[in-house]
Amino acid sequence: MLSPLDEMSTSRHTGCTMEKIDTPPSNAAPRQIVGLSLSPEVAAELKMEAARRGLSLRKLFLEMWTLYKKTPT
Repeated sequence: MLSPLDEMSTSRHTGCTMEKIDTPPSNAAPRQIVGLSLSPEVAAELKMEAARRGLSLRKLFLEMWTLYKKTPT
């Protein structure tokens, strides 16, 4: 039986091939990698929600962050 993560693995090494990786243009906005440690259940829920919406995890997070910032404190 496959777990929900099997279909949407984020592993960078599984099935590696020697293919050209497109690099972003030099005018691309700077990015910083932020690591989050989540329970397997929450990670699976996030991946499934992103897939359901047809979004990357980054875009889903940006959407959530935008809504969070609009929420009165």
